[in-house]
Formats: sequence, C-alpha cells, structure tokens
Amino acid sequence: MVIGISGRIHSGKSTLANEMAERMCIPKVSFGSFLRRYSEVNSLDLTRISLQDLGQNFVDNSLDEFCNLVLNEGGWDKETNLIVDGIRHISVLDKLKELVKPQKFILIFIEVSDEELAKRDIEYQDKQRKIFEQHLTEIQVISKLKSFADIVVLPEYSVSDILVKINALIENNLL
Repeated sequence: MVIGISGRIHSGKSTLANEMAERMCIPKVSFGSFLRRYSEVNSLDLTRISLQDLGQNFVDNSLDEFCNLVLNEGGWDKETNLIVDGIRHISVLDKLKELVKPQKFILIFIEVSDEELAKRDIEYQDKQRKIFEQHLTEIQVISKLKSFADIVVLPEYSVSDILVKINALIENNLL
C-alpha cells in the first residue's frame, strides 16, 4: 500500500506523514525534501519559490522521472509500503497511482480552515504563505486535490482515527 498525503502549506502534511510512518513502521518520502536535496546537490536556490518553480519544472517536463526519483528515494518497490508526503498536482497523483500498481494507493487530504492557517502563520512566523499559495504548484492543492482524496481529515484527527479509516477502506474494497 502507498499512502499519499496532500494539503495546503502549513496544514500538517509532514507531521502526519512522520507520525504515520513511525506508527506503521513504514518508510516515508517527501516531494519537498527531495526537491531540497536536489537543489543542494545542484547548488540551486533553496527559497520556497525556487523549490516551487523546480517542482513545477519537473511536473511539466519530466513527470515520470520525477515520480520515480521520489519513490526510489523512499526505497519503494512493488513489495514495499510507503508514505508519500506533499502531493500537489493531479498529474503527480495519477502518475503515482500508475507506477505503484498493483498496490493500493490511498490519498489523504488534510483540510485546515483559513483561520487555523492564519494561526499557524503566526506560530511559524510566515508572512508569505498567501503569496506562495498563488504559485501554480499550490493551485490544485487548494482547488482540486481534495475531491480526489480517499480520506479527508481535519488537523485534530489522531493517527489512530486515520488508520481506522484506511482499514475500513481496505476491508470494504472501496479503493
């Protein structure tokens, strides 16, 4: 099984991915971490906007390679479960589902209110989230990816709550 996690900036994607990976004892990989490492190795700018541009460039010009590189970074093979953090495009979602077949792919979308995001902006001292969310990489997260999710969760859901939902999907063959 491969579990993808999507949500807006500061929604808690990485926190959830880390907690689920630890609880389920399976590896986790992150599109954002991959892009940061790629940028470091290639002496590229590490600002959020530069990482967003780089990610969009991969999506536009080498989607298959991008998704395979990220899966490989997580040590994934057809026998391995994996959590994939940071899905931001429908095309990436579709490509990942294609690449991991015949394994089940579950997309979890974290829904966070604008009010909660504003609180997190203060906590993270981030005054630019709204600017970053106007980038092409964020548009589908905000407007479309939720409708593709197998599970939509709120920040207050525990990992146990989410695992119950995943098990119910699997047991009822709803994937």
